[in-house]
Amino acid sequence: MINNHLIQGHVYEAIFNAPAIAGTTRSKRTRTDKAKTQYLLNGVTFDGVFVCTKGKIDKDGNVYVLISSKRATD
Repeated sequence: MINNHLIQGHVYEAIFNAPAIAGTTRSKRTRTDKAKTQYLLNGVTFDGVFVCTKGKIDKDGNVYVLISSKRATD
Protein backbone atom coordinates (compact mmCIF):
# COMPACT_ATOMS: atom_id res chain seq x y z
CA MET A 1 0.00 0.00 0.00
CA ILE A 2 2.81 2.41 0.80
CA ASN A 3 4.38 2.21 -2.66
CA ASN A 4 1.05 3.06 -4.33
CA HIS A 5 0.21 5.96 -1.98
CA LEU A 6 -2.84 4.12 -0.62
CA ILE A 7 -4.10 4.31 2.90
CA GLN A 8 -5.86 1.46 4.63
CA GLY A 9 -9.21 3.25 4.40
CA HIS A 10 -8.97 3.43 0.60
CA VAL A 11 -8.46 -0.33 0.39
CA TYR A 12 -11.46 -1.02 2.66
CA GLU A 13 -13.66 1.34 0.64
CA ALA A 14 -12.65 -0.33 -2.63
CA ILE A 15 -13.44 -3.79 -1.26
CA PHE A 16 -16.85 -2.67 0.03
CA ASN A 17 -17.66 -0.86 -3.23
CA ALA A 18 -16.54 -3.68 -5.55
CA PRO A 19 -19.58 -4.69 -7.63
CA ALA A 20 -18.48 -8.31 -8.12
CA ILE A 21 -15.50 -10.65 -8.15
CA ALA A 22 -13.43 -9.59 -11.16
CA GLY A 23 -11.62 -12.93 -11.51
CA THR A 24 -9.88 -15.80 -9.82
CA THR A 25 -6.36 -17.21 -9.86
CA ARG A 26 -4.87 -20.40 -8.46
CA SER A 27 -1.86 -20.16 -6.17
CA LYS A 28 0.40 -23.08 -5.30
CA ARG A 29 3.53 -22.52 -3.19
CA THR A 30 5.18 -25.94 -3.38
CA ARG A 31 4.53 -29.30 -4.95
CA THR A 32 2.99 -30.70 -1.78
CA ASP A 33 0.66 -27.79 -1.01
CA LYS A 34 -2.90 -27.80 -2.24
CA ALA A 35 -3.64 -25.08 -4.78
CA LYS A 36 -5.56 -22.18 -3.25
CA THR A 37 -8.04 -19.95 -5.01
CA GLN A 38 -7.38 -16.22 -4.87
CA TYR A 39 -10.05 -13.69 -5.77
CA LEU A 40 -9.52 -10.40 -7.61
CA LEU A 41 -11.71 -7.43 -6.69
CA ASN A 42 -11.73 -4.08 -8.46
CA GLY A 43 -13.39 -1.20 -6.66
CA VAL A 44 -13.55 2.56 -6.47
CA THR A 45 -13.15 4.60 -3.29
CA PHE A 46 -15.41 7.50 -2.36
CA ASP A 47 -12.64 9.82 -3.64
CA GLY A 48 -12.72 8.15 -7.08
CA VAL A 49 -9.48 6.17 -6.66
CA PHE A 50 -9.58 2.85 -8.56
CA VAL A 51 -8.02 0.05 -6.46
CA CYS A 52 -7.32 -3.58 -7.40
CA THR A 53 -7.13 -6.13 -4.58
CA LYS A 54 -6.25 -9.81 -4.36
CA GLY A 55 -7.34 -12.00 -1.48
CA LYS A 56 -8.88 -15.25 -0.34
CA ILE A 57 -12.20 -16.17 1.24
CA ASP A 58 -12.13 -18.37 4.33
CA LYS A 59 -13.69 -21.84 4.42
CA ASP A 60 -16.98 -20.57 5.86
CA GLY A 61 -17.24 -17.87 3.20
CA ASN A 62 -17.52 -15.14 5.81
CA VAL A 63 -14.19 -13.31 5.65
CA TYR A 64 -12.20 -11.84 2.76
CA VAL A 65 -8.51 -11.99 3.71
CA LEU A 66 -6.53 -9.31 1.89
CA ILE A 67 -3.28 -10.48 0.30
CA SER A 68 -2.30 -7.44 -1.75
CA SER A 69 -3.67 -4.20 -3.13
CA LYS A 70 -2.53 -1.57 -5.59
CA ARG A 71 -3.76 1.58 -7.22
CA ALA A 72 -4.77 1.14 -10.86
CA THR A 73 -2.47 2.86 -13.35
CA ASP A 74 -5.14 3.80 -15.91
